Amino acid sequence: MCIETRERKAGKSIVKFQKTGGFIDMKKRVQGFIIGFIIASILSGTVAFATIGTRSMQATYRDIRIVINDVPFTPRDVGGNIVEPFIVAGTTYLPLRAIGEAVDMNVTWDGNANTVFLDSLWTAD
Repeated sequence: MCIETRERKAGKSIVKFQKTGGFIDMKKRVQGFIIGFIIASILSGTVAFATIGTRSMQATYRDIRIVINDVPFTPRDVGGNIVEPFIVAGTTYLPLRAIGEAVDMNVTWDGNANTVFLDSLWTAD
C-alpha cells in the first residue's frame, strides 16, 4: 500500500522512493539491504574471506556516523563500549552485531565454523 511518493535530491541525482504504511515494511527493506550487502561482500571479496592468518592494514577513522530510519545510532559492543566504524582501502567497515541488533536481527558467532549467523527476530504476517 503506497501512501506517498517523494523526491529527494542527493547531489545532482534525484532519488525517488515510496513510503509504505508499515514500520515492518521498512524493517524488511533494511534487513534485505543488510543481507544483500553481506552477500555482495562475500561474492566480491571471496579471497579476503578465505584468508586465514594475520595481516597489517591501515584503518582510517573519520567519526563516521550511522543513521537508521532517520535516527542517529551509536554502535556498541556487548560490553556497552562504543565501536567506531572505519575505512580500509576505500571500504567502510561497520560492527555487524550492533547493526544487526539495531534492525531486530539475532546475531550469533560460531567460532568453530568461523561463521556469523543473522536471523530475523520477527515474522511477517
